[in-house]
Amino acid sequence: MNSKTYSVHQVAQHFQVSPHTIRYYDSQHLFPEVARDEHGARVFTQEQMDWLGMVLCLRSTGLSVAEIRRFVELAEKGPSTVRERYEIILAQKRRAEAERAAIDHKLEILERKLAHYEKQLPQSE
Repeated sequence: MNSKTYSVHQVAQHFQVSPHTIRYYDSQHLFPEVARDEHGARVFTQEQMDWLGMVLCLRSTGLSVAEIRRFVELAEKGPSTVRERYEIILAQKRRAEAERAAIDHKLEILERKLAHYEKQLPQSE
């Protein structure tokens, strides 16, 4: 088992979020209980880093903090909640796919416009 631990600042830097975000998610119980060192500072394990990666992914696909908390609570209940957790992840995957399709459409429009302007540029440029 990996016993390496990480500070709030290391975790924040790794995920490119603010330390405040990490502390807030901890206060909202969005990952397993975080230990404290002898100075009272939070100390994160790899397991909590993995949880945070999932939390940030879910948050970036539009799941609210309350909905993520529900997901975490389901996970803590164990195998009897697998179906419900599966449905949550599936819904978020579908949301992300819809967002990707919308972005792809925007990129196609931009590429067509660029091609239009490229035809109008002087050949010497």
